[in-house]
Amino acid sequence: MKKLDFACNPYLPGKEHVPDGEPHIFGDRLYVFGSHDELGSDRYCTGSYVGWSAALNDLGNWRYEGVILEKGQDPYDPEGTKDYYAPDVAQGPDGRYYLYYSIEGSMVISVAVCEQPAGKYTFYGHVKDRDGHVIGSTQGDDYQFDPAVLIDDDGKIYLYSGQGLPISEVNGRQMKGAMVYELEKDMLTIKGKPKIVTSNTENVFEENRFFEASSIRKMDGKYYFIYSPLPNTHLLCYATSDYPDREFVYGGVLVSNADIFPEKENCQEPMNYWGNNHGSLLKMAEKYYIFYHRNSNRTPYARQGCVEQIYKDENGGFIQAELTSNGMNQDAFPMKGTYPAYIAWRLQKKKMDPFVPFQFLKYSEADPYIAETEDVEIPYIANMQEGAKAGYRYMAFDGTESRFFVKIRGTGNGEIVVSVNEQEFVRIPVKAAAEWTEFEAFCSMDIVNIKKGDICMTYHGSGSIDILYLGMR
Repeated sequence: MKKLDFACNPYLPGKEHVPDGEPHIFGDRLYVFGSHDELGSDRYCTGSYVGWSAALNDLGNWRYEGVILEKGQDPYDPEGTKDYYAPDVAQGPDGRYYLYYSIEGSMVISVAVCEQPAGKYTFYGHVKDRDGHVIGSTQGDDYQFDPAVLIDDDGKIYLYSGQGLPISEVNGRQMKGAMVYELEKDMLTIKGKPKIVTSNTENVFEENRFFEASSIRKMDGKYYFIYSPLPNTHLLCYATSDYPDREFVYGGVLVSNADIFPEKENCQEPMNYWGNNHGSLLKMAEKYYIFYHRNSNRTPYARQGCVEQIYKDENGGFIQAELTSNGMNQDAFPMKGTYPAYIAWRLQKKKMDPFVPFQFLKYSEADPYIAETEDVEIPYIANMQEGAKAGYRYMAFDGTESRFFVKIRGTGNGEIVVSVNEQEFVRIPVKAAAEWTEFEAFCSMDIVNIKKGDICMTYHGSGSIDILYLGMR
């Protein structure tokens, strides 16, 4: 897999699919733990868990750690054929690392353990009560899903789990919403009954009630509960509390993978293709980041991990993050150079379909998409038809005269109109080409010294084109 040498979105190599990202700093490295989608699958999370990490001073260079949990160890998956859903990891009081996860159909929380953050985990057990009963294993138990774990400053261990469908039970298990358990030092045994973070019947999170994707962080003396809501499943939202197990108050929206801003009247059109969402907050070097994922390959089952810097307002609450191509990069990319097209934050057909709650996005033949094929080393944008747009946020221009170029293939005959901050500055004529072909146009930079430009490329013409890269020279 080709690696880029700068931080961008998606942050992992483009042909890797690790959604549901839980970022954790262990030592001098940032680790991301998530589920693992496989291209061509018709289900979520079919791959084995894999590890990825980056040095804190080199966040554009992610290292593949390999498969961290071999399937077939867990009694709920003896054949190693089940789907493994969103996990989380914490370092226990014994210094070892504990991986919490749920398996397709199990309705329990499994635990594996390892001496290293991204080494080879071995099955350890299932979360159970003091009598040895596995929570979620029998009818009448509480439904377990999407675990998150927190080791508090006082050494207490908290496990968060559950789902918030507005129904009373699933397969005989009680659907209560988001729950939190305190664990014993063995990282496996619960101390008592769960407490309810938010009920699936008595919503306290306003218009964005809890659905799934529990995640937990302690930052700045407060507890942050991150989750995916109903009905707006493209969002990640948060609630805060002074306590780890009660009194959580709704805080707002962290990010939308469609770049929809629910609180802004003029920002309801999807700027990207929406899908479900799962991720978490990270505080690093006094800055805050929100990890999330997006669809690729015209399917919801090949998701790519993304990350944005997120800011607080004057009251200490988070302001919804905007989608960017830059990810964890603190600066706009200098436009002189070459960039892969797939780092687009914005991808739209001429007339986007609105977000529809409780429905999968249905792609059509008119939709552009991030594509992966064996004949191309990196992903690219495919099927740009009349009026389709691809956006790159943010780029910096030095004001010098330049040539803007794109490398394309396809049946299209027309032009690519390039704008910066909604102001047109160059048109690039393109022609049908069976092989990847570069086209360029001279741009006299009357738009000068733009330190933070939002580039948008709009295709006008017949047929369709694929775009491999873009840049200026």
